Amino acid sequence: MARVATIVLGVFAIGTAYLFPRALDLILYAYTFGASGLFFPMLMRRASDV
Repeated sequence: MARVATIVLGVFAIGTAYLFPRALDLILYAYTFGASGLFFPMLMRRASDV
């Protein structure tokens, strides 16, 4: 099972690397998704605190 997961993750990583040839673009996309993932729970928490 672990070997299959490693192969699938490796294929996904190689495919992603071909889609984003510049590493900075990939890092900025990851930051954007991470920031948006943290933003909405913070809004909900503040709305429930009020």
